[in-house]
Amino acid sequence: MASLTTLPLALALKILGLSMPLPPRRGGDENEYMEALCQVRLVSWDWHRLTTEFFSREELKSMSVDVTFISRKKTLELGRQVTLRSAYLREFTTLSLSWLRLPSPDQVRAEWTTLSSHMPKLRQLDLMEITNVPSLYLGIITDAVSAQRPALEGLHLAPVHESTIPQDRTIVQVSLLVSLNASLSNWAPNLEKLTGIRTEVDYDGSMLCEDEWFIDLATWDLFCQSYPRLVTFHWVVAPFATEFFEAFAKYPKPHLVVLSLEASDHWNWERYHQQVPCTQTLHTGQAATNAHLVLKACPRLEGLIVTISRYQECRVHPACNQEIFGDTFCVALARDCPRLERLMISNPFLNMGGAWAIVTLTDHALRALATMEHLTKVALKASNVSVDGVLALLNDTPASLTQERSYTLALGAQSGPVAMAFYEILMALLTKLAESDTSMPFVSHPVMLLLLNNRTMLLDLAWSRPYWQHLQQLVRLVKLRHPSLRLRIGLQNYTNKSFEAILDCTLTTATATSTAYTELCAHGEWLDDVFVSARGPLVTEPLPLRMIQF
Repeated sequence: MASLTTLPLALALKILGLSMPLPPRRGGDENEYMEALCQVRLVSWDWHRLTTEFFSREELKSMSVDVTFISRKKTLELGRQVTLRSAYLREFTTLSLSWLRLPSPDQVRAEWTTLSSHMPKLRQLDLMEITNVPSLYLGIITDAVSAQRPALEGLHLAPVHESTIPQDRTIVQVSLLVSLNASLSNWAPNLEKLTGIRTEVDYDGSMLCEDEWFIDLATWDLFCQSYPRLVTFHWVVAPFATEFFEAFAKYPKPHLVVLSLEASDHWNWERYHQQVPCTQTLHTGQAATNAHLVLKACPRLEGLIVTISRYQECRVHPACNQEIFGDTFCVALARDCPRLERLMISNPFLNMGGAWAIVTLTDHALRALATMEHLTKVALKASNVSVDGVLALLNDTPASLTQERSYTLALGAQSGPVAMAFYEILMALLTKLAESDTSMPFVSHPVMLLLLNNRTMLLDLAWSRPYWQHLQQLVRLVKLRHPSLRLRIGLQNYTNKSFEAILDCTLTTATATSTAYTELCAHGEWLDDVFVSARGPLVTEPLPLRMIQF
């Protein structure tokens, strides 16, 4: 019988591998593996060299690199280690990867091309743990290695949870989104976020988004169907249309927690219908209805932002009709999204002044919102509510809701039946508090209410004098009946027992920590512990957007 050492190395290794079943290697289970090899080696001293060679090759077969920060020095050392193993290296794993300073794409490509050139027998490349570098660099690394090693059998990448919309003023056509959708659904079925969607507010209050998805209903339907694990979504890039709302509602998204419903004033519907002819029969822009249908797909929604620009609320631009966000929408929200915590229905600045009120948003909507067990932050633009709805929102909350709550309500308009709503509701609210023999339910809970005056027209001073006298009397009674409540009322140009306007009113309970601290508080003239007066032209502030954090 020939000695094992006289056989060709490849054949000897195969025989050695069959001579005794070795335990599989798991993690750091090296002792068991070495013990088995030692038992094999003891069968014959002739096997000593071969078993040593066999084990060495097993050791050199795979290489794992844990590099916290890559520098030029570490890159050279890594190349040296790879070169030493080049004849045997089959598996290369990167446990972590980051740069002290982000290198150029060309530099990354050159380094990985050189690195992979020293791994002629590489079969498996594992990049699963690389989750903290831009996806662009992962693509460069993959391309560089695959170009050098066409026989690569396995590439392991971390699952994609976030994709970025191209940043180049893109009109996304049907064909492009179909390709993007096919690629993402194939390679990233667990996609959670679409980032890179840029919105901005113009000087006149119009809301712009340079990215537009010029897609048909079939493509949108496929998109909605493909990503049930979306966590956040911004509607502003998609067509604002009834049929698109209906398609979105067909496919539940149980992981969606933040939704932004916006219609861009930059959208060109005429061009959209020309380039996607099959959309000409859709109910788009101002003709769109039933926006509440999208809420059916979001049972675990926690944050909702509805942004209505100045053009849209004034009905001079066909991007959106704000009346679809009235009672029907809020009732559906309370029914379909029971876990909602934060709600904003607003123009971009909420209190930029002179905004048109949502006539269809009444006390019925506030009562529906009051029933929600988790809703703690609400900001609403001017609407058609009364003091009864405001008190319902404050008092009629579930007993299980013990967290701190903050409500920001804009009231009034330039004209129409709700023009003086702010002054009427402020007086009625203070009257209710002053006449209450017992403490209202909300007083014992942490609550902050901020009422904003949406009417920018100045008052007649003769009208404001009796209003001011009555207001002072009510404030004294409220402080007497409810000493724990904190009141702050902002006036515009108070002089000689009259004023040009009331800017806002803040009502805070003793246990609340939220405050509506405005520039008026810092720079205004305090008349007493409640009233503060601002000097100069009538201005309004976009402060409520800082109160609701998403």
